[in-house]
Amino acid sequence: MIYKIVSFNRVTGQIDVEYENLITMGLMLPIDSEGKVPVGDTLKDFILMLAPVAEIERLKNLKQKITKEILNADQISQLVEPSSSLKDPILDNSYSGAVLYAANYIDGRISKIRAKYITVAAGQELTYMVKAQQARDYKASGYTGPIPLYISLEAEKTNTSIQDTTDGIVSTYNRWFNEIDPLLESTRIACKNALNKSVTVEEIDQIVKKYGLEIEVINTTLTQTIITPTSTAIETLNAERQA
Repeated sequence: MIYKIVSFNRVTGQIDVEYENLITMGLMLPIDSEGKVPVGDTLKDFILMLAPVAEIERLKNLKQKITKEILNADQISQLVEPSSSLKDPILDNSYSGAVLYAANYIDGRISKIRAKYITVAAGQELTYMVKAQQARDYKASGYTGPIPLYISLEAEKTNTSIQDTTDGIVSTYNRWFNEIDPLLESTRIACKNALNKSVTVEEIDQIVKKYGLEIEVINTTLTQTIITPTSTAIETLNAERQA
């Protein structure tokens, strides 16, 4: 295992050890009755004995597979804020720390944009998918046959016709999955791939600036041509029909 001592306190006997260029740990060296600390092979054995092997392997795997997503990553990414303990969370960080910060930052930006247009709640994604599938199938049938419950109840509670409700759901679904989200997701993955190929924190900083700007442009564009809730989409469809 590769390691290096990056600092030493001559009074307390604490050393900071960087393992595998991935993680730094503070270790308190034992001081004997003569006021001396271990040196040579004894020091080496002490450092290796306390190496955080599991965490090092985890960070190695994460660096190699940066595009592999944790299943509920979005829920944590939305909570990420810049660290107040660092002057710059990328340039003043270790390489592994900078990669993790950058990946979380980009995920967080994407998640916040998504949350502006879709409801982030347990089970809501499945509801959207089932509701959209029912609406697409019902529209494909020429609005004939049994009316799906999602559509009939929404039409009733929003005082809208069955056809307009169906068209509104399909329109929103198509706009989101055929235009907006592919743009967000492709940008997110492109950034992750760039991070995976980076070598220095300076590169990471430039990657975050580049893709952060792209994400902001997307956000601004979406704000100007907003995907609308079903009720507003229905109003738009009605206006188009009357035109």
